[in-house]
Amino acid sequence: MATPTVFEVQLSDGRSMSATVKVADLIAFERQYDKSVSDIGNRIEYSTFIAWAALKRQGDLNVEFEDFLPLVEVTTDAEIESPKGS
Repeated sequence: MATPTVFEVQLSDGRSMSATVKVADLIAFERQYDKSVSDIGNRIEYSTFIAWAALKRQGDLNVEFEDFLPLVEVTTDAEIESPKGS
């Protein structure tokens, strides 16, 4: 299994949140965009969606993705790795 990816998300109110990506977050991405995580490249929307999915799953957020976007100042530049064996 791949090492989990962690996004550091800076919000406009000054808070910083850590989002540890799990398989459920990657599946949520694939279902939302009908695209494999191995094909996401450097598109900011995709990495931001995955960070949001992880934060929501962790219970750190209670907002929908479109409402989350205006709150985000920056996310770390993280590489998404597909779980081995898939």
